[in-house]
Amino acid sequence: MTVRQRPLADQLQGWTVEQVAGLLQRRPDLVVPRPPADLVELAQRAQYRPSVDAAIAVTTLAENRLLQLVVCCPPELALADLARALPEGVGLDDLDGPLSALEEAALVWRHDGRLHCSGMLRQTMPTLLGPALTHLVASQTVDYVRSVLKAVHVAVDAHGDSASLPPRASGPDGRPPRKAELVEELASLLALPAVVDAVLAGAPQACGDMARALAEGPPVVRAGGALYFSSYSMGRYDREQPAYWLFERALLFPVGDGYHGVQPREVGVALRAGRPVADLALDPPELGAAPVEPSAVDASGAARVTETLDRVTDLLDRWEEAPAKTLKTGGLGATVMKQTAAALETDAEEASRLVELANLAGLIETTTVTRKEKRVYVYESFVGPTPAASAWRQRELTRQWRQLATAWLRAERWPSATGRKSQDTKLVPVLGIQYTATATQLRRRVLDVLGSLAPGTATTPAALAAYVYWERPQPWLGPGVVSPSTAIGWIYAEAELLGVVAGGALTTFGRALAAGHPSEAEQALEVAMPEPATTFTLQADLTATVVGSLERSLAVELRLLADVESTGAATTLRFSDASLRRAIDAGRDADAILTFLEAHATKGVPKALAYLVGDVARRHGHLQVGSAASFVTSEDPAVLADACSHRRTRKLALRLLAPTVAVSRQDVAKVMDGLRDAGFLPAGDGEDDGGGDDDHKAPSLSIGARAVSLPASGDHGDGGSLPEPFRASTTARQGDVPAVDAATAALLAKSILAGPTPGSARPASPPPLGTVPLPLGYPDIDPDTDADDDAPATIEELLEWAYVNDRALAISLGDEDDLAEPMLVAVTIWEPDRVIATDLTDGTLVSILPEHVGRATDLGPVEEIANVALLGSSRRRSGRRPQRG
Repeated sequence: MTVRQRPLADQLQGWTVEQVAGLLQRRPDLVVPRPPADLVELAQRAQYRPSVDAAIAVTTLAENRLLQLVVCCPPELALADLARALPEGVGLDDLDGPLSALEEAALVWRHDGRLHCSGMLRQTMPTLLGPALTHLVASQTVDYVRSVLKAVHVAVDAHGDSASLPPRASGPDGRPPRKAELVEELASLLALPAVVDAVLAGAPQACGDMARALAEGPPVVRAGGALYFSSYSMGRYDREQPAYWLFERALLFPVGDGYHGVQPREVGVALRAGRPVADLALDPPELGAAPVEPSAVDASGAARVTETLDRVTDLLDRWEEAPAKTLKTGGLGATVMKQTAAALETDAEEASRLVELANLAGLIETTTVTRKEKRVYVYESFVGPTPAASAWRQRELTRQWRQLATAWLRAERWPSATGRKSQDTKLVPVLGIQYTATATQLRRRVLDVLGSLAPGTATTPAALAAYVYWERPQPWLGPGVVSPSTAIGWIYAEAELLGVVAGGALTTFGRALAAGHPSEAEQALEVAMPEPATTFTLQADLTATVVGSLERSLAVELRLLADVESTGAATTLRFSDASLRRAIDAGRDADAILTFLEAHATKGVPKALAYLVGDVARRHGHLQVGSAASFVTSEDPAVLADACSHRRTRKLALRLLAPTVAVSRQDVAKVMDGLRDAGFLPAGDGEDDGGGDDDHKAPSLSIGARAVSLPASGDHGDGGSLPEPFRASTTARQGDVPAVDAATAALLAKSILAGPTPGSARPASPPPLGTVPLPLGYPDIDPDTDADDDAPATIEELLEWAYVNDRALAISLGDEDDLAEPMLVAVTIWEPDRVIATDLTDGTLVSILPEHVGRATDLGPVEEIANVALLGSSRRRSGRRPQRG
């Protein structure tokens, strides 16, 4: 008997205002770009694929698996049949929670003892089973279907009970069955577990093992050759392979290139004993609520912040002196990262995270340099600090942390995914290209769950992963996403590295950061940070030991004088000739260095260190180094002095280094030409090509050039623009829609249930134009300027008039002395005390109180204005926004 499907629109006819409002709150995309006019349009939108995908994405694990069970069962499933398909020990009464939630979301609905769902849900809902048999057999010939039916019946006769089989297919009026009837018979046969068991009873061991493995998922396997059917011989060259044996009996079908096979959904369900899902996971896992002292959590998190910032600073210092060379394919290889991890005294995984965090915060960049080797240009890339890194080093620790933490929170990539092998066993290089659009969303989801724990309670990473996955499983199962436990473990480890999480709980500053208040987070971190030290201990072995964190200005000065040797609870720095020369080059002298050390050393300055400082200062400056592009020499000091002081050679900027030697920043050719223009007769140096013939060389002036060396990768030159660091996108993606509050949802529900408003009572003319200009960025629009005595005289009347006549308005909130920038809106729902309007620039809904409108202007028909407005800019509006709710 054919069961008639119950359309969703018919089901919605019996819904109340509260039910429709709940649907709009659960699926806010249904009201974008404008609310539906009636229940028919609402039902249509609820069954569009993007909307169904969005609804599936917010289901719990229990709801998700129940949907998988529903789409794997026949359409219009009787509730009694649903009960038989449930896992053992689960009854219909146990489904009240998830089934009611799915009904509230209009994904499934019950009517006359049957469970219905849309065809789009069956196409969209991902499962571990293959496609339906009817889709797979569509590309096969009718001869193939007849051959399969014959093989199935032979197997049932030999190993099963043929009396329990459904009737054989027959055509209309006694004619032979067509392909459609044969396919229907085949689908009904393979949906019976007894039939599939009978077919596999006579199968070779390898064939049975393959079929049962495919039923557990995934349902795709690679065949030894192309799967095909021939009336003369089915796969005659590869017939002994398991995939071909299964194909001959419709237990496997070719997909894609024909070299891969997929198991039909009906076969997978039958091999699961008619139960598509083994466990519905009806009960959420325990998140855990171990007591913990909030002050201890904050102290631990602050200590981790200090350690992380010290290592990032050390990383920048090391790569400023010696930038890290990248692989030819991009990113940093294993060798470089091992060296970096050893230098930072941490493991390779944490070193990779630190490098990724520095990149996200715009502190490091990749620079490509070029050099010429034997007429061949060689390109090499290095990773080093950006110009912004210098400013970051000078900031307070709390400000440094804020820059790293906010960049991590917005990042559309997994910092922990690099430096390890991917799913195809290839090593993912650090800083390699690997963007994941869902990373930001999933990271915030984990922090939201941690934020739901009351302060003073903690959980474990394993319990957190289980709970987060149960609450929203679908986003973790998309393409390019690693396993949920792995991804959640990454997020937890990164949060610990930044001090956002400590001891299984959010720190106070981590909670503020997760709530979107970075300024409050920075203040909370400042409170949690221990009082910085102002002293250190100097040792006779030329080292300095700092316990805890040093006051910022002192730490900067000490790092200038010495190099970090080890970090941890105490930081060790070592003085050397090179570190002291660096300080003297920066403008320090021996007296200033010793004065600083004596002022902050707890046990004074050791004699060995004092001697080293004095020795380096005495030897400093004996040799001076500068840059020059060319030099000019002459045996006669008077000739050279005349050449340097001549008015025609001023553009050459010749500078005397000695009576017979001068240098210039201009290249050899320009210096030669300039001296000749001034009346001199210069000659080349012999090794340069700037001079003339050796037989006519004048001995008065000799010119040469310096060797051009490769600039340091971190040298960006004077006036170089700051490179744009990596920034995660902060704009909403196409699928993101704003939430609908309860009051707005109730108004929309009333309007949808009432149906479209008749347009009989419409004023004859538009209201008089106001003087509010269009928002910046919109083209000028010339609306109808005619007005009459019936035009609306108040804001309330204008809003009602615009609603009835489908007119677009420019609305400014506030009073005449403080008007906000106009918004371009169309009134969607009108009530005397409140209107719901659609922002024509982005399609969002706004709730507006008439008394808050300071000025409103009619712009013209909504259709005309919307076509222009939707092409407008995505700028941010200033001023106050309409009230919501």
